[in-house]
This record gives sequence, structure tokens and C-alpha cells, in this order.
Amino acid sequence: MAATYRTLLWQIIKLARSIALQEPDDEKGFRLQFIAKIPRLELLGVGPTVTLWKTERSFQAIKNIARMVRSCHLEAVDCDTETIEDLIMNTIQDLVLDESIFKGEYILSSSQKCLADCRADQDINEFSSKIHSQLMTRVRASINQWCTVLGVPRVMCESFDIPQAGITLISRMDESKWEETVSSRYKTNNWSHLLGCTPDSGGRQLFGLECRSLVIHQTNGTQQGTKFSSRLEFARFFALLYATVTIKEDMRLLRAMAEPYRWCMQFPSRHSSGLGVTQSQLDEAVFPFFCADFQLSNDAIASIQNWYVALGNLADDRRARVEKACHFVNRGIITQGLDSYVNFFISLDALYGEAGEVGGSIQRGVDSMPIDISFKERVSWLYELRSELVHGGSRFCAEWRDYDRYYSHFQTKPEEDVKRIACSALLYSTMISGIV
Repeated sequence: MAATYRTLLWQIIKLARSIALQEPDDEKGFRLQFIAKIPRLELLGVGPTVTLWKTERSFQAIKNIARMVRSCHLEAVDCDTETIEDLIMNTIQDLVLDESIFKGEYILSSSQKCLADCRADQDINEFSSKIHSQLMTRVRASINQWCTVLGVPRVMCESFDIPQAGITLISRMDESKWEETVSSRYKTNNWSHLLGCTPDSGGRQLFGLECRSLVIHQTNGTQQGTKFSSRLEFARFFALLYATVTIKEDMRLLRAMAEPYRWCMQFPSRHSSGLGVTQSQLDEAVFPFFCADFQLSNDAIASIQNWYVALGNLADDRRARVEKACHFVNRGIITQGLDSYVNFFISLDALYGEAGEVGGSIQRGVDSMPIDISFKERVSWLYELRSELVHGGSRFCAEWRDYDRYYSHFQTKPEEDVKRIACSALLYSTMISGIV
């Protein structure tokens, strides 16, 4: 359940009660010493030295507050918890001599047991509300607009936008689209989308020439938070792109041995202050490296754009199911063998699964899809293989006792069939009867 404002304030109270003014006797303490800011004299950089003691309860409260800030405040959803955790303690340190919140003489003399006992307001809820207000001022100041750029090998197409997701796929040679979307709005330090590097980098490329396109995600948050958000959006986008070209365009894409791209560039808004270009790796790859270039047709682009429009029209609970299914289709594309098979099947569970009746609910979901009836007949077989893999009956797909029988009966491998059904389900998830 999402955190409530009242619960968030209670966690702030717990934090204030967990920070001791003297080394605690009954639990382990972690010393925190800093120069306190004197209101109206901050610029002079002078102030008394304050010593506080954090406890294990403090660390837990900080983690809870960071998580609840993201849950309670929509603007903070793309802020990473580590940054918020740092801001929480920075806020406390900045406020210890703020007479509207604390009695500074109590803190400097260490005459009370904990910070909560040093509050200026007798009303502890008012006290926690003031700290919350100061914390959110700092959280909002940490939020900036970021543009995350990832190289896309082998995909050739005209540049296009997915405004509902903040996604743009730019053809590597499309100078005007790069200028319009990125270089005119973000600090790039002259990073070249054509070269894949800055002019003074000595020619060391982040994205090689096999990257025919660049995918871009724009959102607001912290640098680490937006990188994570971008990775999720990239995963959803590439799951849909892969499903579109392999099912609707009927392409066969062969994976290369090369490792997928994970390095990305992040550019802060031109209006941001104190932020620079960041180069780092995504925590997970989102698109395989294929053997040959392939063209994304205008029909495929229109299909992808229409899918996103339809997604936005779904009810919240259904949209959440589809988004989770995208994630697991993407994991199925990236991984291989047992992991790939299980991830594709999890995507079907995400779309259609019902507690206590997973196999039957998935069968009914696939039966509702406008696909060849022979694929609908395979679901019970594929579910049996899934159960074998998940529950340890088989170590890999071909070890399944009915693997050869399945191949003889359907003339296809179960790994290929579960992928095709999962990708088809993703394409139809926003449009088939009973869902929209």
C-alpha cells in the first residue's frame, strides 16, 4: 500500500527520536560530527561543532522516509532513494540551530536524550511537518530534467517520437532531429551523436558505427533515478519493437555473439545548475545485438505509436499488467535458454494470470487472442514445461520428458512457441476484446 502523508510524518518523528545527543548505552551508536549552520550566517561558513549519534533505528527510519517520499510525492517518483537518504540527514544537520524547529541550546549542551526532545514546538506533529517541508524543498531542488541516450545497434528507421513515454528513436544521421530533441535543450559538452564521442576524446567511441539509431528518454528526477526510469522505459519500448518486427513484420532476427550495449549518456537540462554530462552503464541490458541490420517500416512505426496511445486509454490495473508483461518479454529477449523461456511465460502470467488458477487463466487469455488455433493448443504443453523448469523437474528445456514428443507433434521447439505467443499477447494486450 502506498505510504500516506501521516505515516511519512510518523517516520520523521521516529527518526528524531532515534538520533541521540550522547552515545547510547543500550544500543550501538554511530557518531556524526559536523559544523552546524547558524541561520542568516550560512555564507560565512562558521558555526559550532555539533555531535549527534545515529542508531540502527535511525538508518531504518531514513530508508523508510526515502521510500515514502517517492510514494507520497509524484514529483519525486524518479528520484533515487540514495539521494533522498542523503538529503534527509543534510536537512537535519542544516536545521539543528533553526530556532523555529529546535532549541539549539539543548543540542549544543547535549542536555536532552534525543533530537525529538529538543523540538521548539510542543506539538510533535507540527514539528515533523516543518522538517518534512524543509526536506521536500531540498528534494525538489535536486530534481532536474535529464535526457538519457542509448545506442541502438542494427535498427534502421526514420526518426519518430513516443510522447506518452518521453521516448524518441533518432536515426543516427538525422542531424535536425538531434538538434531539436537534445542539443538545443540539454548540456551536451559538444558530444557528437555522429561520432559517438566528444571531439576531444581522441576518437574513443561510446557507440560504434553499427548503432544505426539512438534511443532517447526524457524525464525529471535525480541523475541516478532518471537512469533507472529510462532503463524501464527502454525495456518496454524494445519489447514492443521486437514483438512488432518479429510478429507483424515476420522478421527472423539472429543474435550476434557481441554483448548488448549498456553504456549510456545522460545530459542535464540547459537550465540546470551545477550538473554535467554523465557517462555510465545501465544496470541491465535492454536490447540484444543482432547479426544484421534491419529496417523498421513506417507501418511498424505507426503500429508502435498506436500501441502506446491505446495503452494510455486502459484502466490503471490493466495498464499495470501490460507494463509488467513488457518487462518480462524484454527479459525473455535479452536472456537465453531456461531464463528466456521462464521470462516469456511470466509475461503471460502478468497479462492473464489469476491466483490459484494460473494455467487455466493463461489458457483463457491466449484463447481470446486472434492467433492461429494451433498455438492455442500448445499452451497446456508449454505450461507443463514451465512447471518443470520452475519446480526443478528439468535443468534445461530439452531435458523435459515430452520435449521430443512436442517437437514431433508441432514441428517447432517450445522455446520458439512461447516467445511467439508472448510477443503476440503483448501486441494484442491493448486492443483485443475484453481488455480495452
